Amino acid sequence: MANQVSIYPTRFTDVDLDGNEIGVSWGLRVADDTDCAYSNMFEKDDIVGRTPAEIVELARGIDDRARAIIDFAEECRDGLHIGDAHYSWTELKPGSGGPTGA
Repeated sequence: MANQVSIYPTRFTDVDLDGNEIGVSWGLRVADDTDCAYSNMFEKDDIVGRTPAEIVELARGIDDRARAIIDFAEECRDGLHIGDAHYSWTELKPGSGGPTGA
């Protein structure tokens, strides 16, 4: 797919203007070649240990932009990347296996 969709589980580190760490939050970044969306309003346990299907559903709930990016990938039926692994849509159904091309 020319417009690859990716979801990145992310640990956000807030810093002050001197570069000192002042806080940490967890979230997801959703991106393709033309748009992006993110949320850092999750807890670590919301992200770590989740299945790929659960991550996709969490990402859909970020906002309308994230939902549109994911819907585009689903319409194209090419799957998407989560972190560094590619998943087909059949793998993203609840209870599915691991990534393709791994």
